[in-house]
Amino acid sequence: MSSSNVSYDLIWQIARGNSSYLVKRTTNGGASYSLDPLNSTAQYTKSASGFTNSHARGVVVGENGIELLTKDGSNFNKPASEIKVTPFNPEEANSKKTDDDELESALIKGYALQKTLA
Repeated sequence: MSSSNVSYDLIWQIARGNSSYLVKRTTNGGASYSLDPLNSTAQYTKSASGFTNSHARGVVVGENGIELLTKDGSNFNKPASEIKVTPFNPEEANSKKTDDDELESALIKGYALQKTLA
């Protein structure tokens, strides 16, 4: 964790009831879902939440195609620069190498990288 006075546990306790990423459903027993781009499971839990964890990864469809979002926790006090965006362009000859490097980096750090296309 970074050198901040606010812990991620406190952030979760404050935001868990009324987050902009929270979607509550009255069907299915009142299930709660997350729209957080750094949450690959869509479960609204602290462990799956990207904004309340120091390290997170997510795959989204952006303007230029598929993008990998990586949060490494190094810029805790600068939220705009905390997330690194890596675009994947299938037309580039080097895209497979970039894909393999990102996957290897994720596995080395202990992350399970899920790639799903809708």
